[in-house]
Amino acid sequence: MIYRSNLVAPDLAPYFKLHEFAHYGGHTFLGDPDFEPTCGFFTHDEAALLYTLGCAVTRFTCGESVWLDIGARTGWTAAHLIAAGACVVALEPEYYRQPFRQRTLDNIGPVRDKYAFGHAVFLPWAMRSKEYFEGDHHATRFDGFVIDGNHDEPEPLRDVENCLKYALDSAVFVIHDFLGPATWQAAEYLLEHNCRCRVYWTANAMAVCVRGFDGWQLPEHHPDPEIVRMHRPRVQSGFDLRRCK
Repeated sequence: MIYRSNLVAPDLAPYFKLHEFAHYGGHTFLGDPDFEPTCGFFTHDEAALLYTLGCAVTRFTCGESVWLDIGARTGWTAAHLIAAGACVVALEPEYYRQPFRQRTLDNIGPVRDKYAFGHAVFLPWAMRSKEYFEGDHHATRFDGFVIDGNHDEPEPLRDVENCLKYALDSAVFVIHDFLGPATWQAAEYLLEHNCRCRVYWTANAMAVCVRGFDGWQLPEHHPDPEIVRMHRPRVQSGFDLRRCK
């Protein structure tokens, strides 16, 4: 089942070689058939949420938004941000493998041509976030972050700690796979550092934390009730949902 909420995004699936498989609540998950096919990307619904967030940040920045995509895989999340008008620095250790990197460039190319008129809006780095932040690669300050790399403790927490150092005064942090203590800790850290947070009941669950962007009301999302039934008790067992909208 490809779940479609009230949020919409361009259909970028034709630009990708995708493998579909069923997971939580019968929802259709996406992976690359040649590179760990059951390592799921954002679902269509989650990609629509990311696209909606990306469009809002692009409007706030007058078309100058720059995002850091941690755990970029073969470009699905980056493509939706590019379609939303953003430039993306993509971190993925598998880019050291030429076939993997080429698949990503093949996926991104037509999206860039259609939505960014061929401009240089995608910068892939073959490294983990820890290497990126420890190296001399981050002169850029970012408007947005996708945090979807290593989900083992304490890596999501380390990611948001580092992202905050290189975030602009107004920035958005999108935490994917919000179903366990490692990602909950990341959101709690952002809440403690002047961010507000909203949890979205998508197939993987997502937390969106925002600093600044005064007056921005985060998108409303109409979730699948079965996903809410499955995920909410698990999340509230270890994360205080009362701190979020």
